[in-house]
Amino acid sequence: MFALLSLASSQMVANHNQHVTQTEFLALKKQQKETFEMLTSIQQTVKTLEAQVKAVGAKTFILDSNERVRTNAVGVLYNKTLETQTVLNRLEAQTYRLNERVDFNLNETATHADTLLEVARKETETRDILDKKLALSQEKVAVTACVSVDGDRHSGQTIKFDEIRSHTGILNLSAIRSSGVFTAEKPGLYHITVVINGRKSNAQFSIHINGNSLSTLRMSSDETIATGTSVVAVELQIGDVVAVAADSTFQYRYTSDQDRHRSYEDTHKTFVRDASYLRKIPRAAISQIIDRISLISLNARSVKNKSTSICDFMLSNDVDILALTETWLGTSIDKQVISEITPNGYSIHQISRKEKTGGGVAVIHKSNIEIKRSKHAQTFTHFELLECDVEWSEFLDRLVVIPNELLITGDLNFHLDNVIASDTRKFNETLLDHGLVQHVQGPTHNKGHTLDVVITRDNSIIVQTSPSIKDPCLFDQNGNLSGDHLALFTSLKISKPPKQRHTVSYRKFSDINTTDFIQDLNTTKKH
Repeated sequence: MFALLSLASSQMVANHNQHVTQTEFLALKKQQKETFEMLTSIQQTVKTLEAQVKAVGAKTFILDSNERVRTNAVGVLYNKTLETQTVLNRLEAQTYRLNERVDFNLNETATHADTLLEVARKETETRDILDKKLALSQEKVAVTACVSVDGDRHSGQTIKFDEIRSHTGILNLSAIRSSGVFTAEKPGLYHITVVINGRKSNAQFSIHINGNSLSTLRMSSDETIATGTSVVAVELQIGDVVAVAADSTFQYRYTSDQDRHRSYEDTHKTFVRDASYLRKIPRAAISQIIDRISLISLNARSVKNKSTSICDFMLSNDVDILALTETWLGTSIDKQVISEITPNGYSIHQISRKEKTGGGVAVIHKSNIEIKRSKHAQTFTHFELLECDVEWSEFLDRLVVIPNELLITGDLNFHLDNVIASDTRKFNETLLDHGLVQHVQGPTHNKGHTLDVVITRDNSIIVQTSPSIKDPCLFDQNGNLSGDHLALFTSLKISKPPKQRHTVSYRKFSDINTTDFIQDLNTTKKH
């Protein structure tokens, strides 16, 4: 029994131990499993860490590379900075040198500015002096004088030319009359001509300047009188004196107008014209012309009965200058006619024939074109008829010496188309002698003849084409055609002056209150 129990206890101990071992095994197995899972987790963690380490390594490599690049860039930037600093130092040095040069140039400029101011001042002074000299040189001085009676002069005596025929620009004429001595009042180049007629052959006279003989001439003789002519050109200053003195005793002779005219006729018959010795008078060139001036010449044959038609003719053709002949003006009542033929914006200059009916000339022009009458105009008693060649020639003598453009227009009382007529030949010869040319080609009268003229210098450029000849179609007060001359339309190569501007004040009716205006009128009527 005992033995059985003992065996049973051993069996139980063995079972118990087996149960404990299995439990431990299971626990160990579980623990092993957990350990395996932990190891697996650790492996995963290690892999993750390894990946992270690799990533960190890669980032570290990139950062290291970037750092090396940055270090290189810093080095390059440093080198660039050193180079830039070198350039800046060099530029600073150049700037300093430039500043020094600028300062020097400023000083030089200031010096030059002072010099230029001085030059400008001297130039202004010189210009003022030249302007004064030019003004003086452009002032005209002329005198024509002769002895009033026959007389004797002994050697050394001054010849007194006490009869003044014409003069301009001279104040002290009494000294010339009383002493025969001309004193220059203005500086310039003077042309002096002396003609002496005497009754003794081989007599001598001299032109003296400030007491010194400048020209001596011995008079030659014909059948009646001895004649001597001396011509000199001399530069005179203010105060210089000119006199004509006899170098021998002789009797000088007074020459009347009839003698002078007869002498001209005798000379004119035998004189052979030769223009080769003549020299053209230089004149200033005309500048470029923008808009030409229109000149119309017309024989009106009285403006009294066609004033309205003439005014309409001017406005319709936009005439700049209208030159009229045979105006037939002269009486006091003609003032109304003058007003009628002068349109708005135009001005008129007119001269009536004195002591005779008919005749008369007028120039009507736009007011913005300045036209002045000569202050030293001469009167020619036979000028319109051209009966006296001497007057026409003397008239041209006075005009051709003017150093400006010249234009003569009007009508003649003989036929220019009849070239063999005596008047026509004399007229054309006189023009040729004075270097003039007549431009009208064709009939200007309703009878088929050429009577109207436009004359300029032969080298003038203000008239480059022949004037156009047209019927002006003028009507009298009864509506009948009036006038026997055609009109000459001449285009002048002269720039038109700018048109005049006028300020016109007027009431602005649109701003008037009609009710108040009517009320004011009604109130005015009551009073």
